[in-house]
Amino acid sequence: MTQEPSFEQRVRELVNEGKLTPEEAEQLLGTRRDIIPVEPTQAGSNVSIKLISGDITVRGSEDIQQPRVLRGGEDIELIPTHDGWRVHQRPDREEGSLFERILQGLNRLRSIKVELEIPRRTPHLEVNAVVGDVDIEQVSGFVTAKLQAGDLTLRGVGGFDVSAKAGDIDIYAHVTEGRHRVDAVAGDVDLRLSPSSSAKVTVDMAAGDVTGHDFAIAKRSGGVVGGRYDGVLGAGTADITLNLTAGDVKVRLDPNIQPVRGAAAPAAPTAPTAPAAPVAPTAPAQPSFERASDEGVRFEKKEL
Repeated sequence: MTQEPSFEQRVRELVNEGKLTPEEAEQLLGTRRDIIPVEPTQAGSNVSIKLISGDITVRGSEDIQQPRVLRGGEDIELIPTHDGWRVHQRPDREEGSLFERILQGLNRLRSIKVELEIPRRTPHLEVNAVVGDVDIEQVSGFVTAKLQAGDLTLRGVGGFDVSAKAGDIDIYAHVTEGRHRVDAVAGDVDLRLSPSSSAKVTVDMAAGDVTGHDFAIAKRSGGVVGGRYDGVLGAGTADITLNLTAGDVKVRLDPNIQPVRGAAAPAAPTAPTAPAAPVAPTAPAQPSFERASDEGVRFEKKEL
């Protein structure tokens, strides 16, 4: 007699069949905290990271096909999703007396340290951090980062869109195409570009200094404090925009920066659509007898 699958086994099957998301499966299984097995996602899937309090280092690697935690695995959860992976801080269970639960709530605010390795060709890496420093390197895709309080360092990334409330931002990049952006409220920005980059750099500053090292950047508008600055490197095919409320900006060339290894090849251009065949001109309508006669009369008058 065939044994009926358990409820947990059935939930696993539904996830593998795509009929349930891992999040829905977690809810069905109640307090279960380990990862629900699913079919492995393809290499290069997107990665989304959310931390409340703690420092995180993310490194790209050619040797793996899915993210793996090198440090801090007891503090975070790595969950497969429909388009990649989601990493977030593991919630603490509230057990015991009221006093113990209060202590657990305070403990939830502790700072953690996480090291994460992801496929180098990850198309899009998204990081949301409330309090803590973020260090990302060797990811050939586009990086979107939102920080409330903490420093951010990007090295060897394919592109960036950064928003920060308080903290310093250091970016080491080789860019030749696309749009890249930094929005910062309070903090300094140090942008280092490879000499072989091709980019137009625009800085909108409310209060602070803008300096270029081996890179010509000039003030185009504004008053004594703040204003708009811009400079061009190479052909200026990429756009880099830095918006700051209060802080200093340095833009410099760094010969040690190399193009991102493992960067995905640009998408093949769409073949142009063949032009439509010209429409044969419509033959003009034959003039009526009366109009022809009128024209003939006018012609005869001109000859006279």
